[in-house]
Amino acid sequence: MDGAVRAHKLRSLAVERPELPRAATASIEGGLFSAPKLGKTKYPKYLAGSSTHAYTPWSDVGRGWGFFEAAIDCSYLGLVYLSNRLLIPPSGLAYEPSQETHADEGGIFAGAAWLALPLFHAYRPRTDETVHRDEHDPMVTWTHVIDTAQVRGPVLAYAPELFTRRWDVWCAFRDGQDSYYDWQLDTTTMSGKCLDPSLYQTLGYSPADWMPSTGGEFNSIPSVFSDRTPNAELEADGYTGPTYWKLPPFGYPTAQQTEPYVLDPRTYDKTVFNSKVSLFATDGGATEASFAEPSAAAVSSGSVHMSSNPSFDFRVRHRDESSGTIDIDLEVPISVSREYLAEPGSGSDRDSIETNLYYSWNAERAWSRYARTARTPSGELRLQPIAEDEAPPALREYEYTEILRGRTDYEPHERFASASFDATCFECVDAARCELEVRSVVVESGAVVRYRWWRWRDQPALTALAHEFPDRYTEAYLAHMQERIEWMHAQWDGAAAHEGEFFLKRPAKLARLAELERALVLPSPPPTVPATGWVPVALSEEYPPEARANGGSVRGGAHESAW
Repeated sequence: MDGAVRAHKLRSLAVERPELPRAATASIEGGLFSAPKLGKTKYPKYLAGSSTHAYTPWSDVGRGWGFFEAAIDCSYLGLVYLSNRLLIPPSGLAYEPSQETHADEGGIFAGAAWLALPLFHAYRPRTDETVHRDEHDPMVTWTHVIDTAQVRGPVLAYAPELFTRRWDVWCAFRDGQDSYYDWQLDTTTMSGKCLDPSLYQTLGYSPADWMPSTGGEFNSIPSVFSDRTPNAELEADGYTGPTYWKLPPFGYPTAQQTEPYVLDPRTYDKTVFNSKVSLFATDGGATEASFAEPSAAAVSSGSVHMSSNPSFDFRVRHRDESSGTIDIDLEVPISVSREYLAEPGSGSDRDSIETNLYYSWNAERAWSRYARTARTPSGELRLQPIAEDEAPPALREYEYTEILRGRTDYEPHERFASASFDATCFECVDAARCELEVRSVVVESGAVVRYRWWRWRDQPALTALAHEFPDRYTEAYLAHMQERIEWMHAQWDGAAAHEGEFFLKRPAKLARLAELERALVLPSPPPTVPATGWVPVALSEEYPPEARANGGSVRGGAHESAW
């Protein structure tokens, strides 16, 4: 993408097995992602998701789909739709392919963050004394907030129960899978070797205590062409792998010698959480006018800049029977640098510094398509870029095609309904709760996204949560939250929300905002749906027969209920 997305990746310190190196029980993640399974798009997609219960495949990363693009049943849902202006497909958010790139002006950027907000079960502010203790701590709703050319503000939220539910069942399940380790859990304190230190250090109660990081995740290139023209110097050292390589073309922006990559990554503290408690607490006394106040969406005073130690690494892996697996770093034509900006208009009213990351080209501003294997003076293998005429003639004949194998169908839940897969939360029979009509849109990849409008409180995730936690998600509480979502839609999704600061502080050097794929942006609900308080919910994302040529698609299937 011509620019970068600001994203936070946060992990809880509660661990799966204390006797092993520390491993997170849960993570909040988000960033640009590119892989064949997501379908072909001009720009990488933005994925906002979370893992829970030690990276269980049943984590609700796709609003009803878990790891490996498989559907998960109602008992695992926890990612709640907030926006009535944005359809979010299971495969993530795509960016408009036809938009102007502004390559000669530093590119286009989108803002994104996971903020710890008090949407669910908020009743008091957080202080240093009200975290990491017990069930009386205020619970945390991890809320995904974006800043794009068409949509700004909160669009998704993880209910706290996603991170706290059924640990006793999960620990017993893991004990049955792997009895070598001690999966003990004391259910009176909700702590033990299976969940250490305790339930109250999970992301349902606790802010992330680990260092946040920013970045994207890009799938490995499945094929890099290679050649074994003899090289006596390498053979003398015992090297038996490829000696020459042909790489795919990389589309990094080249309009400027130095290109901005990440602008002003920031982290947000308890000030942000505390400033929103009165808006959502059952005794907070909020009205619709409260959501119209400028302070309702202000978070600048709770944000501070993040430091950075940037690096750029590109590695080629080769595997065959004769030479085994070889990992070799490629010498790249760019270098990465950081800037700590502190001048009028930068930073926040609390912290004036912004961190910006750039990459700079060498003189040619280009990636070579060819490289040869060489050794550095210290003896390490490196791929050194070479000109085309230096490569073996046979290697030059190879070229990449557009075979699209691996595109995944996110299948509808009703297809798997059974005694071991609960799909009832997706049923729609009452027009007061959901629109009976199923709508669809064709997205850039050629996939068809089917979706339905639901009253916010009746969407599948909240229906499932109310079934599992009836003492929390009571009729009165759901009615209370429904009213606040209607106020959010009325006050935060209008034109006023697109002026000035709105949740995320914009970088001082931001020039252009990226557009989301236009097919996903909904100017307003259809005439048959109330203007506020209803949200579009994706039901599937599948490729029709005419879009399956040149590689077909793979069915995602489903994870049967297990814990």
